[in-house]
Amino acid sequence: MDRSSPKNDIVIFEKGNQFWNVPIDGSSAAKILFTAHGVNGSAEFSPDGSKLAFVSNRGDHSFVGVYTNEETPISWISPSFNHDRSPRWSPDGTRLAFVRMNGSGGAPRPLLTNQHQPWAIWGAEVASGNAKMIWKAEPHSGGSFLPLRGLPI
Repeated sequence: MDRSSPKNDIVIFEKGNQFWNVPIDGSSAAKILFTAHGVNGSAEFSPDGSKLAFVSNRGDHSFVGVYTNEETPISWISPSFNHDRSPRWSPDGTRLAFVRMNGSGGAPRPLLTNQHQPWAIWGAEVASGNAKMIWKAEPHSGGSFLPLRGLPI
């Protein structure tokens, strides 16, 4: 995965489970953007290019984070023990939408039994990190989350 900034000045890419950046004009070597625990991916620039939303997968749960710059700590959006994925910015860059699914801890699930995979769409205010559910899938197997191939998760 690589993404160019809306400002067309840098490209972000994943290497070693972290994000790296490099100037588009090649004026300097690639460098790590920041370090965060877990496997980091699904980077999405804010519309003005000033922030980067991403997913930090920790195995049995994952967080949506927002990176602003070297001086500002990463903002974690409504952190929980769920799997949060697929962050998308509002056109004005003040809100994020993301998919929330149950975390994967607990007792093992039977492999051959069709079980409901609940999921919901959450909306968050980026400035506060507060989020709330804005839509929830039907509570039966037809409402289960099925990721599409080729789309970032």
